[in-house]
Amino acid sequence: MAKRGRAKAAGSREETALAVREIDDERVDEALVDETVVWIRDKLAGTLFKGMSEIGEYIFDHFFGGDIARLSSKNPTKNASFRSLVERCESAELPIGKSALHRAVGIAVMLRLLPNGGAAFKALPPTHQGALLPLRDPDKVERVAERAVSKRLGVRDLRQLVAEEILADDGRRTRRHKPLILKTLDRSLKLFTLESGRRSFTKAHIEELDEGEMTEALRAAENLIGSLEKLVEKLKAGA
Repeated sequence: MAKRGRAKAAGSREETALAVREIDDERVDEALVDETVVWIRDKLAGTLFKGMSEIGEYIFDHFFGGDIARLSSKNPTKNASFRSLVERCESAELPIGKSALHRAVGIAVMLRLLPNGGAAFKALPPTHQGALLPLRDPDKVERVAERAVSKRLGVRDLRQLVAEEILADDGRRTRRHKPLILKTLDRSLKLFTLESGRRSFTKAHIEELDEGEMTEALRAAENLIGSLEKLVEKLKAGA
């Protein structure tokens, strides 16, 4: 009996393995898969995707008056009602994630800033749209969205692409030319300070001046101090 049982079990395993091989060897109907992907995407676009877009638009209009400046304001009281709404998230009363709510508002704002109506951005699902938000610049968002659409990028690949774009932007900002004021001040400091930290002009330098040169040097130094004081005032006013 035991032998017959083992034989039967072995036969069952062989039949199962054969069935798996037959399934593995079956030709995939790519056309059917593509058609179903489009069908599911369209269904989601008509329900979930559309719903998230409407949520973002509603909050942006009713809590911030559709005003981008008000949304980005650092006034701590300007979004008290919105913060209260966010606190109710992830509950039976409001079953939506806090980050999803923030993302919905960010997408609604971006849609109003995109060039040429943001056709590529609109063609992407909310997960992809949210992944593009860290780029901030609407022109760049639309350009990267076009790449995502043309290459059919998954959300993970899109996040990687966005991270690379941000890193490249940081590098370009680092390499940008130093402003004139900073370059001038740097050169001036180098003239008055040696690499060792000692003053570049010693008592011996001063003693070699005659009376006329001393007067001229003193006048120039006072003028320099006056110019620096004016610059300091302007810098403080602009800070």
